[in-house]
Amino acid sequence: MAVNPVLTGERRNQYTSSGSLGPYNFTFVIYADADLSVYVDDTLKTLSTHYTVSTNANGTGSITFTAGNAPASGALVTIIGNKDISRSTRFTSGGPLTADALETEFNAQTALLQQLDEKISRAITLPIETDATRPLEFPYDNTEANNADRLLKFNAAGSALEIGPTTTNVDALAAIAADISTVAGISADVTSVAADTTDIGIVSTNIASVNTVATNINDIITVANDLNEAVSEVETVADDLNEAVSEIDTVANNITDVQTVGNATNIANITTVAGQISPTNNISTVAGLNTEITTVSNANANINTIATNLNGSNTIGTVATDLSGSNTIGTVATNITNVNDVASNISGVNSFAERYRVASSDPTTSLDQGDLAFNTSGSVLKYYDGSVWQTITAGGITDLIQDSTPQLGGNLDVNGNSIVSVSNGDIAITPNGTGKVVLDGLNYPTADGTNGQALVTDGSGTLTFDTIQASELTTEGAIFSNYNTITANATSTTASTKNSFLFGPITVNTGVTWTVTGNGTLTIL
Repeated sequence: MAVNPVLTGERRNQYTSSGSLGPYNFTFVIYADADLSVYVDDTLKTLSTHYTVSTNANGTGSITFTAGNAPASGALVTIIGNKDISRSTRFTSGGPLTADALETEFNAQTALLQQLDEKISRAITLPIETDATRPLEFPYDNTEANNADRLLKFNAAGSALEIGPTTTNVDALAAIAADISTVAGISADVTSVAADTTDIGIVSTNIASVNTVATNINDIITVANDLNEAVSEVETVADDLNEAVSEIDTVANNITDVQTVGNATNIANITTVAGQISPTNNISTVAGLNTEITTVSNANANINTIATNLNGSNTIGTVATDLSGSNTIGTVATNITNVNDVASNISGVNSFAERYRVASSDPTTSLDQGDLAFNTSGSVLKYYDGSVWQTITAGGITDLIQDSTPQLGGNLDVNGNSIVSVSNGDIAITPNGTGKVVLDGLNYPTADGTNGQALVTDGSGTLTFDTIQASELTTEGAIFSNYNTITANATSTTASTKNSFLFGPITVNTGVTWTVTGNGTLTIL
């Protein structure tokens, strides 16, 4: 027979170009050079202009690119069946009906079915075993502007698709994923710092005072030492005054004796006593320290304040060392609990300082994965990936694979591209629950039919698997049917102006009547 049979397999071949003109083989049967299309990556090429076709005896063949049109090395060359969906064959009443004509028509229809099957295999579909309700419609929010940059997601019930968040929000989260992980790792420290914000604010407000204390700590220590010496001297003077008062009291209590002393006999003895007391009673010394005593008296309130604020372990040296300047000594002592909290969490504070830096150039030392740095020269924020500094781009996504449960916030615009898989992987569309796959308004079945059944539409967009019955045959033109069994009473009517053909074998079940009426001819092949 002159007509080549349709071979089993896809009407599609792909090759990775080595940069040569070809030839590139195709393994499916064509009946004309125009029955196929050729793509280089995603660019459709033109027959004769960019390539020529050579056909083998069995209908397969190859394409060869014309001079100057060789695909670049590494480019993907796709050869795919693209037979025009049309029918020019016409069988007239009483006209010749040859085996070649029938074979050609059958082969053309089979090729178109293979072509359609290949295209459907690349579409998003529900798996055969799904229990989802169909249709599963793609949501749309009134205008293209409302759907731009949005992701798709399932609703809360998992039964339908709906508009989700924008890719900008997803990109923003992906861009700071390392920062979020870092903050999560020090959440306890962050909570402690947040609890002490009031005290830290007080310290920050009085930073100048604390810095002044730290700068003048040596002078303060010197003043404290001088005050200690002055207090010691005052205590000595007080002791001497007490002794003097005691002596005066003794004199007053012994006035009779004093009067006795006044006589001439004892006056020499009094003179002797005065000479003995003068070197030791320190009255002259006290008089000489009058200025210092006045100064100490005027500074009495300050001395008491310093004494209060230096109680326990809060010495001036300790305060200056631990706080390095942020408050008055009195306030620091009052808020010593908060200061101790900061000291207890100092590792977390230091960790944040090590994690985030601001400089005119990228840091080169003390680098850890997850570090952040703001480069003031380029005004860009960067993160360290363990090898190099990576720029964090506003509104840009670093890697969608970081999101283990991505959701669309709007319609997915393929922008002239395709949804493809690698390594011969399947592309599955799996609605949840009773969801269905709806393609261009058609509801596809969620379960497979039985052998020999075909997809049948109800005229309202719902497709089901069903067996074609004799009563469903039309009398318009020739009839070709591949159903095997008549399972219910059926009537087929033939027209006198039409030839009708049934392609067998056909089995009529027991108890079932198949009635053929009309004036036409019914031929069972």
